[in-house]
This record gives sequence, C-alpha cells and structure tokens, in this order.
Amino acid sequence: MKWLIYIIYQLIFNVVCVPLLLLWPLYSLFNPRARVRWSERFGLWGEVPSGAILLHGASLGEVRAIKPLAESIGKSGNSIIVTSTSDTGIKEAQILSGAFGERGSARLLPLDFFWSVGSALTSARPKAIVIGETELWPGLFFEAARRKIPTYIVSGRVSDLSYPGYRRLAPLFRAFLPLVERIQCQSLRDMDRFVELGAAPSKTSVTGNLKFDVAPPGYETPGGSLLKRLGEDGFKVIVAGSTRPTEERIVTSAFNLTSKEVEKAALIIVPRHLDRLDEAVKEVESGGREVKLWSEIEGNYGVLKAAVESGQVVIVDEMFILSGLYSGADLAFVGGSLPPLGGHSLLEPLLVGVPVLFGPHMESQRFMRDEAIARGLGWEVSDANGLAKLAIGILTDEALREGVKRSARKLFDENSGALECALNLLREEGHLEGER
Repeated sequence: MKWLIYIIYQLIFNVVCVPLLLLWPLYSLFNPRARVRWSERFGLWGEVPSGAILLHGASLGEVRAIKPLAESIGKSGNSIIVTSTSDTGIKEAQILSGAFGERGSARLLPLDFFWSVGSALTSARPKAIVIGETELWPGLFFEAARRKIPTYIVSGRVSDLSYPGYRRLAPLFRAFLPLVERIQCQSLRDMDRFVELGAAPSKTSVTGNLKFDVAPPGYETPGGSLLKRLGEDGFKVIVAGSTRPTEERIVTSAFNLTSKEVEKAALIIVPRHLDRLDEAVKEVESGGREVKLWSEIEGNYGVLKAAVESGQVVIVDEMFILSGLYSGADLAFVGGSLPPLGGHSLLEPLLVGVPVLFGPHMESQRFMRDEAIARGLGWEVSDANGLAKLAIGILTDEALREGVKRSARKLFDENSGALECALNLLREEGHLEGER
C-alpha cells in the first residue's frame, strides 16, 4: 500500500511540476541564482566520494547545526557529502565539506522527482543518510529504501507552522516515515507529532537539539571584533538580525525612541535576504535615518565609529557574519517574527549570552521562545513602542545583561548532548569507520 501511495505521489508531483520546469530557462533569466548549480537539482551530481555518509540541512541554520556532527564524522576517517536546498545553505556546506579535501563534497539536494533523486543516490551510493531537523521529502526516503540505504533524522522537529500542513498529508507521511530507521527528536512534543504522523514509536526518541552543541563564534570573527570595540568605547549596540519586510521600519522607529534615552546607542540591521537590500535601505530612510552599508566600512573601525556617532544605521550587505555580529551586541532583535512568518533562530544570540527581543509570530521557534521567556532571556514585543521600552530597560541595566549571560550558559549546558546521541546512533548502526 505504501508503494502505491508513493506512485500516486510521484504521478501528481511530475504532472504538476514537470511543465513548470519548462519555464526554468525563462525564470533563470530574471533570477541569476537559479542558474547556479542547476544540474545538481536534477540529480546530476558528478563525482562525489562513494560510500560516504550524506548529511542534509535544509538551509544555513540547519547546515550550521549539523556542523559538529559532520566534523566528528569526517575526523573519524569517514567521507561526507553535505547537502542543502538553499543558496546560503550550500555555500556553508561547501565550507564545511571542503575541510576534508577529497573525502568531503557539497551538493544541492535534488528536486523530489524519482528520477532526479534516484540519479543522485545511484551516483553517490552513500552508506547512510542523516537528515538534520526536518526536511521530509517522500522521494528521498522511498528512493533510499529502494537502494537499501538507511535513513535517519537527528534533532528532528515539527514546527507549529508546518504541523497543520503535514496532518493534511497524513496518508503520505504514514507511508514513508516507517521507512526511517531512527528519529531523534528535539522535544517530547516533536516526538508525539512524528508518531502521530506515522513514525514507529519504537524508533523514535527525544535526544535534544544539535544547535545546543554548537560552539560560540567568539570575538575572533571580524564583525564581532568591530562591535566589541564599539562597546569598549561606551556604545550600546543593538543587532537586528534576519529582518523581513516591514521590520526594518519598525526597528528604526524603535531605535529613534531608544536613542533619546540611551546615550551612544547604535543600530546594526542584518536583512534575511540580500535581494531586499534596496527595500531595507528605503525602510530605514523612511524612519528618518541615514544608512551606512557594511561593505562601505571595509573593516575600518574608524569608519564604523563615525557612522554610528553621526546617528547612521548600519545595514549589513554581506552573508554569513550575523553570528559574529551577535557576539559583539548588547541586545538582539530576531526578525521574521513581527509579520506572520514563523520567526528565526534565537539560539545564535543566546549562544553568546545576548538578551533577545522578538515579535509574536514565533511558530517555527516555539521551544526556544518558551525557554527564553521562562528563563528571563527574551521578551516578546508587538510594535515599535514596545520594542523601544524594553530596549531602554535592558540597555540601561548592566546587571540584567550579566544575568542573561549566566542564564543562557546554563540553558545550553542543560540541553547539550544531542551530538553525542547522534554519534552513538551511527556507531551502533555500524556506519563510523573504525568504531564498529
């Protein structure tokens, strides 16, 4: 029955999506990113290490979460293939896999056609597939099962945002989730949801979140070092990370109010997507502030200091430096949370002990939202006035900020361990070289 459901799924998927592929050349004319590594999306992977462990993270955050696991696997002598489905994720995957030379490779996960997934798996012949968090593509699990490649989910979660949609596709999930050898979940709620969707209870357990095992970026990152110097010169630095449409305007309005009460306040905004850069600049300017782009600073502290002293808002137009910027902040705002977009990760600012503000829409980050509020590490805001009021209180209370650092460290100490659980799973299953 499950294979019949898979055949029906593939028929529908191909009938709906193949005609859309005919528009790909036209789409790529207007979106240069679509032309990058396009063949990999159709399963044309070329030469990759054979018999590797394939680790998958959907986007940048998930790839960073599986980084300690990938590094441990690679250092044990195994070959790794790191896959992702996003542009930022694949760039991080290249950096991660590149550390292992010929034993490492990075590829975009193919579109979920049986022929594209099958082509990639046939050429790579991985000995195991490990999915980080939740990237549940039926074709991947079925095609792996056809080739007798075991699949595992580690740090698995089912967000509040995804859960209703998954339930509507329950027959499909009940067909492929039993194919997964083991599912290690972030929380009891995630485990219950996986079981309800069709996972075997005997194969499902709670082991925590891999992101709690990620080491802090530290001030050695260029961005963190520059912001730390601002702090040493008496500035109170706010980093608004992963901002989405309308949030730059709201954060700027809040900053206008905050800077009236907090001497030497500085605002750094990091848009989630750089293709919105012009829009983000206009939103800040509509709030009455001039903009200084991060690329114009060119690592020169004097230029940065002059910009924030003059009241300019710095907008970061580079990728992969947000974690480092958080490490030099006094306060963070995490975006994607004021509009109904599910919110982005609170772990990065909390990892370096920075108090965090966020909007009411944190459906994709429910566990961390609840933990942050309960432990006095984070606060929910709904508008510019609320954001400013809390920002003023936090930035003028050094004892509170020091308390957040201690409590955040305790949060990570209490919740670490998912990495060792994942490694033990691979050892028990006989997938780590020299550890069978």
